[in-house]
Amino acid sequence: MIVYVDAAQPVDARVNDLLSRMTLDEKLAQLVGVYVTTLIDDNRAFSEAKAQAAIPDGAGQITRIGAASLLEPPQSAALANVIQRFLIEQTRLGIPAIVHEESCAGYMARGATSFPQAIGLAATWEPELVGKMAQIIRRQMRMVGAHQTLAPVLDVV
Repeated sequence: MIVYVDAAQPVDARVNDLLSRMTLDEKLAQLVGVYVTTLIDDNRAFSEAKAQAAIPDGAGQITRIGAASLLEPPQSAALANVIQRFLIEQTRLGIPAIVHEESCAGYMARGATSFPQAIGLAATWEPELVGKMAQIIRRQMRMVGAHQTLAPVLDVV
């Protein structure tokens, strides 16, 4: 039985099983963030050949699918899905990646909403409004398959 893929198993058992199956190269691959441009061709389409060369053992993170590809949101989401499908179906252990984007002033991608920078948000003195903004950013990012943002969206000013 392959414990790590069985959602009914306890998390600790799944983690231990997965780690016991991973080679050193597969563990190291989980520490790597791969820029999406490494995986696409000149037409901004997924290149399986490039992926096989760049991430044969998987990748922990895929970086800036929306921002770097300049694709519209539906095409960006489709590209994220193709990359995840490659990782799940074409790598030995089928571990999907975390997709990260930037959001210094909103999700930084074509068609996304732009908001004021953090210092401008602090000047509003309206934390509830900033919370609503963060929910919009989250929703826009999740709609295209992003899991994490790397940006200062909270400023102590």
